[in-house]
Amino acid sequence: MGRYEFIDEGLGFQCLSKFSLALLAKQGWLLICYPNSLLARSLKAKFDPEIDFLNASVWATKGLLKKGLCWRIESRNQVLVWEDAWVPSVANFKIQTQKKNQHIRYVSDLIDQTTNGWKEGVLRTTFNEEEAERSLFIPFPYASQNDKLVW
Repeated sequence: MGRYEFIDEGLGFQCLSKFSLALLAKQGWLLICYPNSLLARSLKAKFDPEIDFLNASVWATKGLLKKGLCWRIESRNQVLVWEDAWVPSVANFKIQTQKKNQHIRYVSDLIDQTTNGWKEGVLRTTFNEEEAERSLFIPFPYASQNDKLVW
């Protein structure tokens, strides 16, 4: 049996290295969610207090986390339309359409602030059909909150 061909009958793990990576990714997610925890502060003090977890190069799980991270739209003024992952159910949660509208930078640029709804015409002329449809289904919170990463 090879080194990574581990099968645990009780738990069903088929690859110990992937399981270990998933556990490390979970720890990375906790560091992102709780940046003021004792562990997060200790690691920052030891390695680099100026850099956040996703920009650190010390963890092998960074790529796995980045694959599954997506912004939950709340305040809408923090998430970049073209660079950030924010649209559920599209490839990598990112807009794939080439920039057709140079005036759009933040998700807030796609929202009518008076009605608290999407600017449907702008979405349909800027994105492809699937991206526009998926965007239109993203709900808005009743109370203003900060945009936040989900995994």
